[in-house]
Amino acid sequence: MQITIGQERQRKLGRSRKDPYALLDYIEFMALHIKTIVSGNEDGHFRGDFVFDEASDAAFVDFREEINRIFDLTSLTYTLTANKQIERITEADDFIRQELQVIDQTPENGLRSLIFEAISLYKNPKPEIHRLASEKIWDALERLKTIYVTMDIDKKESVRRLISGLSNNNEHYISLFNAEFKTLTDIGNEYRIRHHETSKIDIIDDAYFDYFFNRCFALITLVLKYIER
Repeated sequence: MQITIGQERQRKLGRSRKDPYALLDYIEFMALHIKTIVSGNEDGHFRGDFVFDEASDAAFVDFREEINRIFDLTSLTYTLTANKQIERITEADDFIRQELQVIDQTPENGLRSLIFEAISLYKNPKPEIHRLASEKIWDALERLKTIYVTMDIDKKESVRRLISGLSNNNEHYISLFNAEFKTLTDIGNEYRIRHHETSKIDIIDDAYFDYFFNRCFALITLVLKYIER
């Protein structure tokens, strides 16, 4: 069954009455489908003969500028990106941008993919998605711990090598980073981030997910600067 753009618009507007974030979905839908209308007449006058210019991005550029202007005027911390997706604006944005190069240079593809997936989920404007962002960044931490694992090196020794390189063999920093690795591991195991058994501690405020994400992300990106390549 085919669904027209008009029908999709009505469906999304109906959802927005129940779900305030549905309006953001609608904006993304419009961004994907908006096109420049050009005349099908040689004299350039419109007389009911319209042609959608499939190749033109001009309409999206204008649409994006207007949407972001509205976000700014209404103090909504969102932005419509050039990729036609809405992202939230966070205090960590500058830090994340600064770390993109070191993430790009991560020598292990699986780890790199997990980190970028976590960032994408973190930037999503919907609060329920931020739990998944924390889950993915903890998955990245667990994968990072195994980056030196071979037939002769187990996970514990891999972590020891990570901390040794990170601390420059300084005993004070070895102690500091050992404690930080252990604390983050305990958080991932004891709270409902990676595991969801009834015995796990519930996250009682969605804002905590931002704290968890940024703390884990900061350790991961710091470690990446010191790993052997």
